[in-house]
Amino acid sequence: MKQTNYKIAKAEADKVDEIIIDTIKEGVSFRVEAGAGSGKTYSLNRVIEWIQANKWSEYHKKKQNVVCITYTNAAVDVIAERLAKDSFILPSTIHSFAWSAIKQYQSTLIEIISANESLQPKEGDFSKIVEVQYTLGHRYQENGVLYLYHDDVIFLFNILLDNAKFRRIFVHSDGAHIPADNCIFAARQSDCGAATSSA
Repeated sequence: MKQTNYKIAKAEADKVDEIIIDTIKEGVSFRVEAGAGSGKTYSLNRVIEWIQANKWSEYHKKKQNVVCITYTNAAVDVIAERLAKDSFILPSTIHSFAWSAIKQYQSTLIEIISANESLQPKEGDFSKIVEVQYTLGHRYQENGVLYLYHDDVIFLFNILLDNAKFRRIFVHSDGAHIPADNCIFAARQSDCGAATSSA
C-alpha cells in the first residue's frame, strides 16, 4: 500500500522530534532551523509535552521553571493553551522575556541610555527621566518616563548580558531549558556549558 504524502511527512517529523528529545535528555544545546510551515511549532509543542511529562518532579523539587521563548504573542497563546494551570513551563515572547529580566535594573538602564543617544527620544529632555518602561510603539518620553521601542529591549538585554554580574544573577538559578520557537532549543546552561542564544 502506497503511503500518502502526509504520512511520509509525519513519519519524518516524528523522527526529528525524537532526535530533539534525545538531545534534551543528553543536556546538549542545539538549534532547529527550518522554513515557514515546516512544523517547528509542532515540534516545540511535542518537546514541551515531553518536558511536562518527564521533568515535572525534577523541576518542582528544585523550584525551577522552563522558559519557552517564541517570537509572537499568537504562538505564546497556542503554547499556553496546551499547558496545565500549574505548569512550570512559562511561554513568553523574546521581548517580554528580555524585559522581565532587565526591568528591575532601572538605574543601570538609565545610565546605559544616558550614554547612548541612539536610545534616547528625539524630543524632550532626557535628564528628567526617572523611569524606563517598555512599549511596542515608538520610543518616547512622558512625565519622567522613557518608553522603549521593542528593539531597544533586546539591545539593552544584550548589553546587560555582557556584564558578568548580571549574567551571574540572571543564570544563578541553575539555568533552565529554554525552547524557542523558530530557532532555538537550549538545554540548561549548567548541563552544556553555555545555552544557545542566537538565531
